[in-house]
Amino acid sequence: MEAALNGLAGTVKHSASKEAINVAKETWKRFSDKKDVPIVHLREKCLAAFELAFDHGNEKHFHHAVDGVQILLRDQLFHDTITEETQNSLPSQVLHAMTGIDEWRSQLQCKCITLLVEMVCSNELKVSMIDVEQCVQIYKRVYGKNEEERVRVACRAATTQSLSAYFSNRYAACESPQEAIAVYMDVGKMLEELSAEVEQMSSAHEQCLISLDAICALLTSSNLRILRHQPFVNLLWEKICPLIILLLGIPQKGMSISLKASESGGNDEPVGEGKIDFALAPSVITNPHTWRALYQIVDQLIRLMISDPSLASSLEALFHKAFLFPRLDQRSEALRLIKKILGDGSKMSKIAKSCVTTRSLSLWRMLMTCIVECANPQLELSIDAVKTIVAMLDGMKQLSTHRFFTEDEKKMISETFLSVEDTIVNSFSLKCSERASDISTVDEDTENVFDQSGSSSASDDQMALKLRRLEQKFRCGTISTRRSSELDESSERNTAKNFVESFSENLELIASPKSTLSIDEAILQFASNFYANFCSVHADAYKSRSKIQQEFLNTDAIYLTTYAALSYVSRPNTYTLEDLKKTVLNSGSVVHVANGWLEKVYDNLKLADVHATKITPTLKNVINDFDGQTKGLLSDVEKLKRIKTRQDEVDCTQEKNVARWMTSSAWQMIIDVLSTFSSAKEKRKTREKIREAISVSICGMRNLCAVAQVLGLESRCGTMLLLLTVNRNPLALLGNIFWPCNWFLMNPELQFMRLHAGNILFAVLNTSGSLRSTFMEPCAMRSPLD
Repeated sequence: MEAALNGLAGTVKHSASKEAINVAKETWKRFSDKKDVPIVHLREKCLAAFELAFDHGNEKHFHHAVDGVQILLRDQLFHDTITEETQNSLPSQVLHAMTGIDEWRSQLQCKCITLLVEMVCSNELKVSMIDVEQCVQIYKRVYGKNEEERVRVACRAATTQSLSAYFSNRYAACESPQEAIAVYMDVGKMLEELSAEVEQMSSAHEQCLISLDAICALLTSSNLRILRHQPFVNLLWEKICPLIILLLGIPQKGMSISLKASESGGNDEPVGEGKIDFALAPSVITNPHTWRALYQIVDQLIRLMISDPSLASSLEALFHKAFLFPRLDQRSEALRLIKKILGDGSKMSKIAKSCVTTRSLSLWRMLMTCIVECANPQLELSIDAVKTIVAMLDGMKQLSTHRFFTEDEKKMISETFLSVEDTIVNSFSLKCSERASDISTVDEDTENVFDQSGSSSASDDQMALKLRRLEQKFRCGTISTRRSSELDESSERNTAKNFVESFSENLELIASPKSTLSIDEAILQFASNFYANFCSVHADAYKSRSKIQQEFLNTDAIYLTTYAALSYVSRPNTYTLEDLKKTVLNSGSVVHVANGWLEKVYDNLKLADVHATKITPTLKNVINDFDGQTKGLLSDVEKLKRIKTRQDEVDCTQEKNVARWMTSSAWQMIIDVLSTFSSAKEKRKTREKIREAISVSICGMRNLCAVAQVLGLESRCGTMLLLLTVNRNPLALLGNIFWPCNWFLMNPELQFMRLHAGNILFAVLNTSGSLRSTFMEPCAMRSPLD
């Protein structure tokens, strides 16, 4: 302290300042020598000298005065040892010395604001609620009277840091419920005062932004235990939430076209989801800081209100106003907040819990609707919308693979979803009329590909048409088809019986290897041997008896039938004839086999003496890898991952059920957003932007496939392939999206994808060279899924 006073005395020339410095030095000397000066009196004389230096000094004086105030705040010698009156405490005296801060230089204002923040955040000083309120008022005054950006940034940062640190320290010091209630009351009192200030002043007022920062800091520092304090809960839904809803915007004068159409009955969609022309307040538009501060408060209100079911209606109104009513060109902050919420599995679980509690997907639907509406290719916001969907899929994967719910919450979820079917719902879409056929194709897989009864006439007509074309091409006589009654089924029956007998005899030999690759080689060798015997026997028979060959088999058909037979042996009670036919006929390979032969193989398998006990664990893994019933990674990949992580699997059944419920309901919306740029045209000026958007879309499609794999929704992934085949730009496509997903190659649910792989490749190869290179370039950036 003596050094600071001497420094001032050696440089100051103002007479009043000199006199005050001399008085402070004498008081300090008496205090050091005789200890007969009260500490309050010493601080008063020192701060008087420092205040005059702030008012009339120069840069050198400011330096010594700031050092002096820091010594008062940091040195415990100057701290209160006994309870003093409020106006005589060290914080109150420091605040009194800052009365003229409005007129000081900007550099000195920043330094003094830093001193106030240090004082409020200190755990050693006894800072009262009144002192904190006075600090906030000082920040407001300085912000309103100074137009320099650095000073305004310092005021906003000081407001946030002071309130957050002060109340965090008080929360940490609470040792009893009564002390916590006292903190809750102070928070509620200050929130009420700030809300009244904001409500009375215009949103364009200079001090409004500081008040909004203060509200945000108070909400941020409050933990969820404050919801036990009913007056605070009442304050949220009675004042804070309505105030923010009001500040977010008001309807524009006049009526939008969509609203008129709705009133006239021309549009059945609900009004209010991006259809009324709402605009943010003028100050919000001109000042992006106010805009951002409002959505920061919205973020904290969601964090607090979503944990209290009694606030569900207020929260839904807040969602509606914050995410759906602003115009599309004013939704950047809304989209950024949605990305923050949905990209975090923990925050996503809060949304999911609220939806399950209310048994409504309204909150989830409003978030997804906002994203879909922002996915307009004419706006810069569209790329952010696609990125938001990608982040949402990351959050959904976190939700479905980690534990987030308590035991009581799990019990509630189990009572809500009694079966897996209850968690799968039809997806809502903003383009319901256009997507109705797609949704029915994706959501309902009821078609029996082996049912020929309803399509026999159509197939006969197609066959007749092909025969007429052959007659015209080769100029030959009438070509007749052979009737099924002319077929000799004895040979087919014997071959099927021989196959099952040979399979039974070689099962132990097939199951004996200790690795999956060796077992696959054994199966391939068995198929090759059986095919060689089949060819030799039938060739001799047909040559000696001069018969026309009616039975055809190739190695691929026998290889796949062997795998199908293994699947039957592993689960004979559930493996049906249709499963066997799908495995062989819909594999995507070129197979020469008849339906009748497969039926006879299935009949012989039921009569054969083959037991599941002969299947070793390694062979079981091979079967699971082939038929994809476990819907997991390849067994070797899972083994490597277990070796790497050495972690026990976590049971997340309830989390998966909720994630499946939400994902299936928004499936079509996700597809709509990810396909925003699928048909974009190549332009020189926008090429980089479009390429970035396409790369992000591809990443999103791969994330969607990964989420679908975890949730058991693989059958819906065919929508993406359909999207790629019908659009001019197939998006680099199959390899880039599905390359890391081994289940794409083996899962029977994904036969649609395998069958259309050739069409997609043909579409890629027939695009122009520059366009093809544009789409193939992202292949270098792909990375395997987790």
